[in-house]
Amino acid sequence: MIDVSVIIVNYNTKEYTRECIKSVVEATRGVSYKIYIVDNASTDDSIEMIRSEFPNVHLLTSSINGGFGYANNIALRMARSKYIFLLNSDTLLINNAISILFNFMEKEKNGNVACCGANLFDENNTPLPSYGNLPSFRQILFQQFKLNKIWPKYYETRLSPTVVPTAREIDVPFVLGATMFFRKSVLDEIGYFDEDFFLYFEDCELCFRCKSRNYRLSIIPDAKIIHLCGGSSVELHSSKKYSTIFLRSMIIYFRKCYGNIFAFFVKIFLVCSCAARLIFTYKNKSDNLQAIHAIVKS
Repeated sequence: MIDVSVIIVNYNTKEYTRECIKSVVEATRGVSYKIYIVDNASTDDSIEMIRSEFPNVHLLTSSINGGFGYANNIALRMARSKYIFLLNSDTLLINNAISILFNFMEKEKNGNVACCGANLFDENNTPLPSYGNLPSFRQILFQQFKLNKIWPKYYETRLSPTVVPTAREIDVPFVLGATMFFRKSVLDEIGYFDEDFFLYFEDCELCFRCKSRNYRLSIIPDAKIIHLCGGSSVELHSSKKYSTIFLRSMIIYFRKCYGNIFAFFVKIFLVCSCAARLIFTYKNKSDNLQAIHAIVKS
């Protein structure tokens, strides 16, 4: 059995995927690993590039774009390793991050850690969020009524969905999906990604399951990775589909984690807040109407 299966999902990110694979190969030492690339029905020539330039990479192809969790699960079902490293295609290893995370997980005192992650930086070495707080009703309340502007410190430490990197090893509520180093035995126990999510919140829901089983989640600052934030979701963020997918995934998260009744009240609250903005501000009319439609349909 190898130590680590590195799983990278590609959807029309040929150049990012190429550099990501190269960084893994060039930076990783002292640990056995196998790279799985799952292509989510790309329409560029990603598949041809991977086959020609990286013949040792295990390429898996899907005939449909089933989403982030769907694609990862394809490789997770095949992987035979002690650990799983889920890595976004728009990431670059700065140092021997895989070995650092592996060694952390191998320590006896960390036997109850289900998943750990690295500190993330942009291309200018500016720290980026690498973990955050799990979604909650208070988080939504603060965001909708801009209470985060009134009590910024409380929001940033207790509620913010993303938090800047730490200088020390700490346990966290959830590890950002860009770099998740999982104990495979835990995933086999609690299940893989929930494929009801197309994109967004699937990492939160998986971390919620880990926490529900009393597993720890940790950030290891010695492991350093660049996150270019330029993957296949960039085009989605600039499109009208973004808010629809994001809000639907949010409702699915609350339904899965807290039940139908809680999710129903979250939906009512979100609809009311969107309607209030529509009535009293007269701004972003189409965006608010689209958001209401997405919430009601969730």
